[in-house]
Amino acid sequence: MTEIAEADDIVLAVDTGPCESDRVFFRQHPRRNFRLRPAWSVEIEDFARHGLVPELSSGLCWWILVYQLAHGWRMRWPFPAPHYYPPDPPEQVARDVWRTSASRDMQKKFVLCGTSSPA
Repeated sequence: MTEIAEADDIVLAVDTGPCESDRVFFRQHPRRNFRLRPAWSVEIEDFARHGLVPELSSGLCWWILVYQLAHGWRMRWPFPAPHYYPPDPPEQVARDVWRTSASRDMQKKFVLCGTSSPA
């Protein structure tokens, strides 16, 4: 398989896996703007291809903070955290993680995960 075809496969897998999961989450929770969830391995692979994830320290796993900018447009940010974080905590918890964990540098490196069709 060529590198381009492999990259296309990863992009498709991210869109139909974690991004679709986020689309469903925000449809089911229309008043939410933040989501905190465990990372999918394919999206960490995609972030790694772009040089956006450092080596993971012992005792931590990858989590994804999803920030919905507007209906249908979301940004995803990978960050290392303990295994015991609760997935999909209340909005305020996810928002606090954004405020305390996402440095200005990392906020600029968010990856857009949007859709041109209604989400």
